[in-house]
Amino acid sequence: MSGLLDKATDLVTENDENTLEAPIPVEEKSGLLSQAEGVVDESDKSAPSSTEGSPLLVGVGALLLLISMVGFYNLRILPGIIVLCVFISSYAAFTYGLKTWKGEISTDKFVTIGVAWILLGAAPYLAAFDFTAIGNLAVSEIAIDEDNDQLEFYIYTSSGDDIEVSVEFDGVEVWNSSVKAVSGKKKVEVPLADCYRGNALDGAGNTLHSYTIIASVGGNSDESPVPGDLMTRTAQNAGGQLYTVSEYDDDTGTKEHYGVILSANIGLIHPSKTRETGGDTNKYSTQIVPIMGDYTFSFNITFDGTTVYSSTSVAVDGEIATWPGGSSDISTGWVTLDGTATRAVGGIDTSYLDRDDFYQGDGCYTMEFTVTNDLWHSSMGENKLIDDNAAYEFFWDYNEDEDRTGSYKNAVEC
Repeated sequence: MSGLLDKATDLVTENDENTLEAPIPVEEKSGLLSQAEGVVDESDKSAPSSTEGSPLLVGVGALLLLISMVGFYNLRILPGIIVLCVFISSYAAFTYGLKTWKGEISTDKFVTIGVAWILLGAAPYLAAFDFTAIGNLAVSEIAIDEDNDQLEFYIYTSSGDDIEVSVEFDGVEVWNSSVKAVSGKKKVEVPLADCYRGNALDGAGNTLHSYTIIASVGGNSDESPVPGDLMTRTAQNAGGQLYTVSEYDDDTGTKEHYGVILSANIGLIHPSKTRETGGDTNKYSTQIVPIMGDYTFSFNITFDGTTVYSSTSVAVDGEIATWPGGSSDISTGWVTLDGTATRAVGGIDTSYLDRDDFYQGDGCYTMEFTVTNDLWHSSMGENKLIDDNAAYEFFWDYNEDEDRTGSYKNAVEC
């Protein structure tokens, strides 16, 4: 063997005998080996978390800022502490996200961002602020809370003193209280049962009575009229309609009458329309202005003085009328009620009162309404309305007679 081979053999033999290996000095490692170990060392370092280096928190902070700006603009109806918490959270999320994304941020940048944040938050607050309330009082945003049956409004003031508030009906005080404005404003809620004394408007929209809110503190005061339509809540008239459901019968050559669709219209009649029992039902019914209030109504259908059908009770709360199994918006006037059968009318499944459930033969059928107002005061008199002006005469038996010689008779008022 060559000399190099002998030396290698001797080295292996020595290692086998002593179970030792000679360490390789670091400085003697080849360049490639050093680079390889350098790569291994870098891979051993812990990788950054998935949240670091991401603009996600910055976007969340910006989104929270927009939400808080909307909140500042609507502080009259939103709790201020919640809006403030969202605003502070938006700044914290934005700055922390920016730091983890871009690295360290100098103090000057933190201050600059903070100033910009405050200006952005102040802009919608100032836009919504009522500067007319500075140094005095202002009553505004008068509305009705239908869910709680309350008259509600806001008082704006720069004073922190107790404010005397009252509601007057035709110049006579019917409610009063003492409140203190918080952050320059105060929401006041007055139960309608405590201040309502009757309709402010008639059926034509003419003023009958006035309601006024008065606020005073020190030498300052303000008063604001309550819109008349808000305080017109008592139903005083009722109208009904029985719309015939029929179909042409090819076998008999006549119409077959199945029943009637039930409709009601509760509210105030136009003052220029005179109503008498047995009058022109269609005309007086369309003159009734619907009332958004709190009341219940039901009706009977009578024939020759005998009740042949009684409806379920219908409860009205604001614009919505409800009854067992159904509901309807009454703000447009007429409300169609459920009957006892369903049939396609004009291609639409329609509920109607079946003929067998009320019809006693040709003659006059009267709808007798009973209306009870939930909101009432002793000064308003008796709390019950009975209205029996809606009446129709039907000729179904005559019309279905195959041997009749006269023309078809439509239903008429009676």
